[in-house]
Amino acid sequence: MILKLYYNGTPLFDSTTDQYKATEITLTEQVNTSGTLKFTLPTTNPNINAPAEITPGIKLYEDNVLVFEGRVLYTDDDIVGNRTFTCEGSLAYLLDSIVRPTTTQDTTIQEYLQYLINQHNSQVEEAKQFQLGTVTVTNSTDNVYRIDNDYANTLTVIQEKLVNRLGGYLRVRMLNGVRYLDYLETYD
Repeated sequence: MILKLYYNGTPLFDSTTDQYKATEITLTEQVNTSGTLKFTLPTTNPNINAPAEITPGIKLYEDNVLVFEGRVLYTDDDIVGNRTFTCEGSLAYLLDSIVRPTTTQDTTIQEYLQYLINQHNSQVEEAKQFQLGTVTVTNSTDNVYRIDNDYANTLTVIQEKLVNRLGGYLRVRMLNGVRYLDYLETYD
């Protein structure tokens, strides 16, 4: 297994070389959450100072397959200068936007989710934007009636108004450099 970790193209860890080493890498994934990546770089790593907090750009590859994409939440240095980075996955980018008050009716689940993504994309920089991917969750009427009036962040609205009521799974995937948000009835 070959692991490679980058920040905006700058290598942070590469299991095939001694130049970019990490003393710890832990990936924690849970359903319908952004996931967490935690890694520690020793003082000898030439790019220990490269990652910036809250800026998108962390990517972890396993055998050339992207398994995590996100941003550094915070860092912590130990007594000898090794730096531990705690990262959240790209689903958390939906925390950076709010849903303006509106009432939605006579709208499909897909149309409502597209509306939420459009709202999000209009408020954040391109590196945090999503395109609507596959939507397979349905309800008996294929109609959504929702009232959004509390200026909640977009992720909270998606979780409370869709996932908690209708079930299903949120999945973020990258395809040809485009980030897609899928809302799936079953997760493979």
